[in-house]
Amino acid sequence: KLNQNILCWGGYLPYFQFEKPSISSKLLDNHFTFLFDKYKAAGQNLKWMIKQLEDPANYKERDGLWEKRQQLNEKGIKLNAYGVTVASDTAGWEQLFEFAKDMGIGVITSEPGLDQLDLVEQLCDEYGIKVAFHNHPAPSFYWHPDSVLRALEGRSNNLGACPDIGHWIRSGLDPVECLQKLEGRIIILHYKDVNEQSPEAEDVIWGTGVADMPAILKELKRQGFQGLFDIEYEANWMNSVPDIKESVETFYDVVAEL
Repeated sequence: KLNQNILCWGGYLPYFQFEKPSISSKLLDNHFTFLFDKYKAAGQNLKWMIKQLEDPANYKERDGLWEKRQQLNEKGIKLNAYGVTVASDTAGWEQLFEFAKDMGIGVITSEPGLDQLDLVEQLCDEYGIKVAFHNHPAPSFYWHPDSVLRALEGRSNNLGACPDIGHWIRSGLDPVECLQKLEGRIIILHYKDVNEQSPEAEDVIWGTGVADMPAILKELKRQGFQGLFDIEYEANWMNSVPDIKESVETFYDVVAEL
């Protein structure tokens, strides 16, 4: 079976794991708005936490961080992943991994330079934290799965891929073929649907665009993928909740038919 956990995404912010959410009440409003009534009681704490996590620099000096993290833990909210982010030097990468360790984050999504891979691999193995290479559209470095595979060749299994379905489509690629190329190295998935195969494609409600969700999920099931799915919906900013709710319902409907 596919892992049916759904993630909430907010730009350069943490990912939060939810199981079959009922979406109705306001939790997060930071351009990306996701509503989960199960977590209403934790809403203010989560908003505070997100502001603190926007930049991990000097995060330990911020009063109340550990208390807020504990309150989130008590509400059953887990920080699963962080990104998409990079660091410019060794000190920055070390600080990022320290931050992830202290916050209980298991995956950093990133687009590191080739000259940084030895360091990133070393830190992944040292901290037991995974780094997943994310693909922005062409001409970004990791836009094609072949580039990801070249970067991963001969490296630790703590390094892997974070496929972005919508960006593959924007780059003129077939998501199923791309997933097949990355079999065994996919750590986390950014899922979005878009209205056309072009660089200008816009996000749409899952199942209403050109992404073949049944084929994509069928391929992930064939691979035995047990990673995490990340909700991405970068449209209808001021009233996105009904669209996200419909997208989540479509996801579970498709999974149920696999």
